[in-house]
Amino acid sequence: TLYPATTQFYRSLGYERAGARTIYAIPTSALRGITSPYTLVPAPDADIDVYAPIHAAYAQTQAGNLQRPPIMWDRILKPIFTSHFRYLVLDTAGRPAGYIVYAQGNQKEDIKVADWCALDPDAGRALLQFLGGHRTMVNTVQLPAAPNEPLLHLLPEQHSDRSWQLDWMLRLIDVPQALQARGYPAGVTAELHLEISDQSFAWNHGRFVLRIAAGAASVEPGGSGAIGLHVRDIAALYSGHLTPAELRLGGALTGPPAQLAALGLAFSSARPWMADMF
Repeated sequence: TLYPATTQFYRSLGYERAGARTIYAIPTSALRGITSPYTLVPAPDADIDVYAPIHAAYAQTQAGNLQRPPIMWDRILKPIFTSHFRYLVLDTAGRPAGYIVYAQGNQKEDIKVADWCALDPDAGRALLQFLGGHRTMVNTVQLPAAPNEPLLHLLPEQHSDRSWQLDWMLRLIDVPQALQARGYPAGVTAELHLEISDQSFAWNHGRFVLRIAAGAASVEPGGSGAIGLHVRDIAALYSGHLTPAELRLGGALTGPPAQLAALGLAFSSARPWMADMF
């Protein structure tokens, strides 16, 4: 997975756009009136062990978020070229329910959120209430968030804009192993016959039967090849970034309607995103 300097070059190597990093601009004036029973407390300790369990619980509700190694946590919690403020969200029983890490410059400069998590709606409201409390000093919050971010649905009005977005790209090196490692919706049972085109890796090129049941998958060579697709299509489908209907218009995907409908159910997902840049 990478952020492309040039999309066309990486597409020629079998990569495809497979998720987004989106920054939203939220006016602090739009956060007026949001309240929560939860509280925020300063967290001066930059101990990864404090934040990682919260992030892990949050990431399991999302698609595309990374399991961060220590070097990535250090970039968030202990940046070299700036200072970050850190707060924990505590629920009514005093248990951690989220956190926020951000940079704040001079008066009227934007708050730039480096990382945040909210494990339930009250935690989300607590973060918004906290950010809204800066409105006499700060006009705008820059927030990395999902393409269809639930936190923004807590705003009273639709007062947010996407100020920046870049899609990251994904390349599947071993398609059969990747398909078997992926999770699937528990209620979907399907047998999908794929014919994959991959000019770089011979072990991906050819026909495969993908069988899905009880949230897991098996893959074996052969089958009718009813669904034709490039390895790039598999990348965008695998992450949940594009549906089969979207890939038919923007990729190389072909197949009978019944197989494509089953393919869409099997790979249904929240739109993938990540807060991290690398």
